[in-house]
Amino acid sequence: MGKNINKILTVLFLAIIIFACSDDKKSSTEPELVVDQDLVGTWVLTQITSPVTASPETLGLSLTAVFNDDGTVEFTTIDSDGTTVDTGTWGTSNGTLTLEIEGESPASSAYSVTGDKATISGFPVEFQGNVVMAGLEFTKQG
Repeated sequence: MGKNINKILTVLFLAIIIFACSDDKKSSTEPELVVDQDLVGTWVLTQITSPVTASPETLGLSLTAVFNDDGTVEFTTIDSDGTTVDTGTWGTSNGTLTLEIEGESPASSAYSVTGDKATISGFPVEFQGNVVMAGLEFTKQG
């Protein structure tokens, strides 16, 4: 009987180890990102609301963002330095937009979409060599 108990305990012990190792769920507190269909499409920057209120044209800037339904994004910026195209991924969770542009750290900001207008609050933007937290308003195209 002692050998049978040892075998049962060994099998139970191995089963517990296998079960514990195979249950590799995320322990991260980061929310799972989803694609908000309201953001899918082409958006043009129409207003900067903070730290100053200005139109992009006033600053000599044009910015177009294309949010794809596969979670990829492309930003085309035209300014005095020329045209720059940045690509990356995006997702949303509970009113927060997270962008991860290739070669940069992920950035998250509150956002909202009402009709053909999207607003992003507190988004880190490089301006004249400094990073500022900008409020941005976009208009959907087409």
